[in-house]
Amino acid sequence: MDCLKKITIALAVAGGLIAVTVCIAAIPHSAAHTWTGQESGKPQLVAEASAIPGGTPEASESESIEGRTGAWEPQAEVINVALATLPSSAMIEVPVIDQLPELFNGCEVTSLAMLLEAAGSPVDKMELAERVAKDRTPLVRNEDGAIESWGNPDVGFVGDMTGETDGYGVYHGPIFQLLAEILPRRAADLTELPFDELLTAVADGRPVVIWTNINFTPETLMETWQSDAGPVQMSWYEHAVLLVGYDDEYMYVNDPFDGAAAKPIERDTLISSWLQMGSQAVTYRK
Repeated sequence: MDCLKKITIALAVAGGLIAVTVCIAAIPHSAAHTWTGQESGKPQLVAEASAIPGGTPEASESESIEGRTGAWEPQAEVINVALATLPSSAMIEVPVIDQLPELFNGCEVTSLAMLLEAAGSPVDKMELAERVAKDRTPLVRNEDGAIESWGNPDVGFVGDMTGETDGYGVYHGPIFQLLAEILPRRAADLTELPFDELLTAVADGRPVVIWTNINFTPETLMETWQSDAGPVQMSWYEHAVLLVGYDDEYMYVNDPFDGAAAKPIERDTLISSWLQMGSQAVTYRK
C-alpha cells in the first residue's frame, strides 16, 4: 500500500525515546483474495483434519491472488503506525466467543465480535451476522457437481452462515466496512501490509482478525469459481481467527471454531497460511 504522507515523530517512553513513523495511505477501492471452506459449507472444519482429499500439494505465497476484484467502500483512510522497535512478546486477554452451534460458517463475524469486545464496544455475533453485507448470487453447479459460479466474498457473505444449506464465507472488505460502521474513524485495514504491522498492533494492545485456514498451514488446495465481480479463488478450509499474542516461537489466536483462547500456532506456518489467504487482516485504532 503506497503512502500518501510519511511523518516521523519521537515519543517519550520509559528509558528514552522511540521513533514512530506515521504512514497515511489510501485504501484501494476494490479487493479480492484467496480463500477457504468446504463444499456444502465447511462441514470438514475439524482441527485434527491434516489431509485434504485429492492430495495436499505444497502451497506458497505465490498462490495468493495477485489482482483483486470486488466492491466495497472504505469508510476512512488507514493510518499505519510502525514502531521502531517491537517487544519480543505480547499477549492480550480477550474472552473467546464460540461460533457454534448457531453460526457454522460464521468464523469471520464471530472473530469480529471478539475484536469489538476488546475495543470496548461489544456487539453480539448474531447481530453482526445479520448486519454484514451479503452476496446473494445463487449457486450454480456444472454437470459434474462442481461449483461453476456463485457470489463474491469481497462483496458480501456467500451462502448460508448457519450451515443449514450451502455456505462459504466473507473476506476482509465487508468485515472492515461493518467494523467502520460500528467504530467510525477507528477501523483499520491491515490487509497486504507486512506481518510485522499486525504484531505492532498486538504489541499496542489491539488484537487483529486474520484470515487463514482451519489447519493453520499453507498446504491447502485452492479452487476457483466465477462471480459477477470476477473469479474467486478459494479453499474449502478457509478460517478466520483473532490474533491476540506472539513470542519468538508461536503466534497465539482465539479460535471461534473450537473455543480455544490464546491457542499457540507455530509462527512460520501461521504466517504462510495468512499469506496464502491473501494477507487479510483488520483491527481498530485507539
